[in-house]
Amino acid sequence: MDLIGSGGFGTVYRALQENVGREVALKFLAPSIAKDPVNIERFRREAFHVSQLRHPNTITLYDYGQTDDGLFYMVMELLEGEALSDLIQREGAMEQGRAAHVFIQILKSLGEAHQRGLVHRDLKPENIHLCEMFGELDYVKVLDFGVAKMTSFDGGDDESEAKLTKAGRIFGTPMYMSPEQACAEPITTATDIYALGLLLFEILTGLPPVTGRNRMDVIHKQIRDEVPKLTKKLKGTPLGDVIRKATLKDPAARYQDSFEITEAFYEAIAKMQIVPAPKGATRPETFAFSAGVDLRALAQSSDDLVVVPEASESPSQKRRLPPPLPE
Repeated sequence: MDLIGSGGFGTVYRALQENVGREVALKFLAPSIAKDPVNIERFRREAFHVSQLRHPNTITLYDYGQTDDGLFYMVMELLEGEALSDLIQREGAMEQGRAAHVFIQILKSLGEAHQRGLVHRDLKPENIHLCEMFGELDYVKVLDFGVAKMTSFDGGDDESEAKLTKAGRIFGTPMYMSPEQACAEPITTATDIYALGLLLFEILTGLPPVTGRNRMDVIHKQIRDEVPKLTKKLKGTPLGDVIRKATLKDPAARYQDSFEITEAFYEAIAKMQIVPAPKGATRPETFAFSAGVDLRALAQSSDDLVVVPEASESPSQKRRLPPPLPE
């Protein structure tokens, strides 16, 4: 096994699942953390919740359990690539088409979770992984459902939730935490919408959505201040409007789930003539129809159009498409 990474919560190794000859990511809960029943429950929850999800933009869980030595583990698909947080730190803001391509995949992953009544509660760039999948660049995998909570289909989960929070613990990351999370109020799918709005802002600008002197200062801003502060390029734009509605303080005033924000996002990029495409894409037309974008309107002049004949077309019957998106 090769060490992939480690942190306060556990350690992840690259391993081989010998019975099927498959390389996997093997995640162990740190023994010191496993002494706390709350941490064991969080680990168990992540394994259980991820095992219920099937969307290709959500990380796949193969197995989980406890070794004879008492170590808690999860066996997950092995991902190459990097966290969205690392990419933003290195390159800053994403080009709008690439940002749309990434964000749509995040919405798709959350769509399945929300349909199952599952709230992630810790959406942030560190939990969004970008990889290459079967030749497709910027393929998104959503990770870490360790603080997820069932809502409409919880089947008695409220009792275990109370046990996890009665000690005054607040689950989530302050920079992406909704006001209701910070105040330990009821959690709904609108909680994820708040984080998605902050996440979209960061992808488009390369800036942190909220800053503060310390953790508590950030939490207080999430509760009382209008965040994020939209940049001049975003103010008054359809995407800026999506971000602002997603991050309203009142959960009832936001988009209520990933389906509502997905519809609003598609409408916004269509109005702004943004074509979702991964970095280096050479066939933007394959992404345009779902976004409702008229590709011909993207060409600056008739000289910019590339003539592309279909295999079934004669030389006199040709379609005219814009040139490939620049890298």
